[in-house]
Amino acid sequence: MRQVSLQQIFVLVPPAVSRYLRFALSILIKVLRQMPSAAIAWPQGEELLELSGYVSMQHPLLQGVFGSTDGLNLPC
Repeated sequence: MRQVSLQQIFVLVPPAVSRYLRFALSILIKVLRQMPSAAIAWPQGEELLELSGYVSMQHPLLQGVFGSTDGLNLPC
């Protein structure tokens, strides 16, 4: 949900929304660091080829690519 929508629905001012989002992201990072299944691992072998194939089907000019980031800038 976009920040603008939250502000309109709950009548929140931008600084308050920004603080809540920063707080929520800090909790998310703490939780993800404690979950082994949330660890980032590079795909290898057959999995890498399969993921690369999916990307190539949608974007033929991209070769050897297996994924992308969403711009959230979470530390890895």
